[in-house]
Amino acid sequence: MPAVRAWTEALSQALKLRGFASLTEYADSLPAVSLADLASDLGGEPMALGQRLSAEAETTGTMERCARSLFARDFRGDLPEGWQPVGGDRSDEATSQEFQLAGIFLTLLTAFPEAYHDAIERVERAMCTMDLPSGWLPEGADDPALIELFGSCWQVVPM
Repeated sequence: MPAVRAWTEALSQALKLRGFASLTEYADSLPAVSLADLASDLGGEPMALGQRLSAEAETTGTMERCARSLFARDFRGDLPEGWQPVGGDRSDEATSQEFQLAGIFLTLLTAFPEAYHDAIERVERAMCTMDLPSGWLPEGADDPALIELFGSCWQVVPM
């Protein structure tokens, strides 16, 4: 636990030096930056930052927006060429995109408490049916396509 406490204190200090009161505030100021790049800038691990962002969102009641933000960041980092529609021909690129998407959703599952896992899995299934233009990259948490996708699937049933 001392290592976690030291990291938390170092993160808080790094945020304070940059003029931010929370990790969420800092992340929101850079909506198109990948979680890996945020972690590199702040001296942390992407998974730990994702979990911290999730914890902050749970406190403020903004879990859906946090999920959209993490999704957009990972999507931009893992699929920098953007969305490639999957047609009848299952090319290597489609398989690669499917693999990358599975990883992005696994990251969300890891960052979020179990109470949100069903909602994340519904979003993942719905993502495959979205009619997105080739090359689409989410702008951030407030990307209209993500708002539509998550809004239609993000019903969380209390445990």
